[in-house]
Amino acid sequence: MMNSSTTKARQCHCFAPGCTSGYVSSREQGQRASLFSVSKDPAFFEAWRRAVPSAYKSLDTKSALCELHFDEQFFERFYAHVINGETVQIPRGKAVLKSDTVPTIFPNVPAYLSKKVPKKRTSRTSTCDLPSKIRCQEPSTSACKETAGSYSTESDSQQVPVPNVPAIPDVRKHGLPSAYWARHLIAGADNATVFTVCALDSDKVTFDKYVLMTSNENRLRATAFVQATKIKTLDITDIEMAEELLRDIDSMIPCRGFGKACEFRVNLKYKEKT
Repeated sequence: MMNSSTTKARQCHCFAPGCTSGYVSSREQGQRASLFSVSKDPAFFEAWRRAVPSAYKSLDTKSALCELHFDEQFFERFYAHVINGETVQIPRGKAVLKSDTVPTIFPNVPAYLSKKVPKKRTSRTSTCDLPSKIRCQEPSTSACKETAGSYSTESDSQQVPVPNVPAIPDVRKHGLPSAYWARHLIAGADNATVFTVCALDSDKVTFDKYVLMTSNENRLRATAFVQATKIKTLDITDIEMAEELLRDIDSMIPCRGFGKACEFRVNLKYKEKT
C-alpha cells in the first residue's frame, strides 16, 4: 500500500513562521508572492531545514517558501540568448532560484534569526558590470539556449536595457477568446507562436482559424488566417493588442458562399477547343 505522505501535494502557502503568502486572506488582499519548493538536493535540503526557524514542526519535502525569504542575488530573472552573434537578455515570466540558494530572510521573526548574505565579489571574469547585450568573440552555431546563473539583476536604480528582439505576448488560457483556441510553440522556430482553432472535416483535422506571431528584429508581426485565407497582417505592440486581435478573428463568421475547388465541375460548354 502506497504511503500517504508520498502522495501529498506541495503546500500552496509559505512555511515560514508568521508569513501569510499563499493563504486565502492574503490573496484576497491582492498580496501575491511566488512560492518555491524546497531543494531536492539532500545537502541543501538540510541547510534549508536548519535555516528556517520553526517552533512547532520541521521543514519537509512538501513544504514551500515564498520569494520574500531569499536574497535578491539568488534569483534568475532573465534568459540569455545568442542572436546574430550577440547576447541579449529577455525577462522570464517568473523568476527561478539558483541551485545553491538558501533562505536567509525572515521578517516576521526576531532579527537575529535572519542572516545577512555577503555580497558576491566581482572578479575580473565577472559579467556583473557588463551590459546585457554583449558581442560574442566567437560566433555560436548552436541554437538559442538558456544559460542559468550567467546574469544577476541590477539595483533598483538601474534599468535593464530593452532587448532588440521583442517577446511574443504570453497569451495564456485566460486570455484566449474561448476554450476552442489553443497556443502552440513551433519546433525549430523559437521566434514564432501560433494560436489556432481546429475544425473536423470528415476524418481530417484542419485549422479553421489561426494567427501566426513572429518576432524579428524590432518588430512583432501577426498574420491572421480564416479557412486558409489571409485576413490581415499587423504589428503587435502589447499583450492587450494581441488579445484584441484574437477576439476579432474569433468573431468572424465565414459566409456560406465559401467553397472548395473540388466542389465545382468544369463546364464543358465553355471548355476550350483543342
